[in-house]
Amino acid sequence: MGNNQYDFRETSSSLIIFFVSFLVVVSYYFQFSKFFGRIKKISGWQIFAYTIFLMLVSLFPFMTQIDNGIHPAYFTIIYVLYIIVTSRFASLIIKYTYRLNEIIISRHQSRKPWDLIVMSALAIVISSIGYPAYTGIPLLYLPIRSLITSIVYDED
Repeated sequence: MGNNQYDFRETSSSLIIFFVSFLVVVSYYFQFSKFFGRIKKISGWQIFAYTIFLMLVSLFPFMTQIDNGIHPAYFTIIYVLYIIVTSRFASLIIKYTYRLNEIIISRHQSRKPWDLIVMSALAIVISSIGYPAYTGIPLLYLPIRSLITSIVYDED
């Protein structure tokens, strides 16, 4: 903006990444608030794993600051892998803590997220073929679906 020119594409891309990150964090909040409401005991290793999970989640704001204009396809791949690793780690914490508490995991919780895989692949393809400004559209599906799932589906 120093030379009186404003590139909306750069700002919109960063805003979409921020919005995706915010929704992911909110969905984790709802998921873990239900989780902690159901458990009676937790081991030291599970507390340690949860602390590591919180450190991973704290990196989401950092992801919004990365310059994704240079290599948008690489950024999208790293971002999607980051979300997948963080989500799988959260699922493992919940799974093993439920096992410790003898809570049965519902069929909905144990299903494979094929729709998330498809949308992630679509985001990577869109950024690879030269449309990085539109990469955020399928990426928005990931946290919105997770948020709706964590709010709507009861874990009983």
